[in-house]
Amino acid sequence: MSILANQMKSNWRPMVSVALLWAVFATLSHVRSSAGGAKVAPVSMRGFARFATGLWLFADGVKRDVVAELSRE
Repeated sequence: MSILANQMKSNWRPMVSVALLWAVFATLSHVRSSAGGAKVAPVSMRGFARFATGLWLFADGVKRDVVAELSRE
């Protein structure tokens, strides 16, 4: 049961990271199409935060998958 629980814990990370990366793509398209000004800075900062979080979650999920696979062998 513990192996299944660990696998479920590691499976949500790549899914959430992909969702965050899609949010970043939407943010980038909004920033490019907007007129600019002071309103764009907070949007671009949130986009960068989502990008960094998405990459971190994806890398952590891949690392957990690799460790789980090695522990099974």
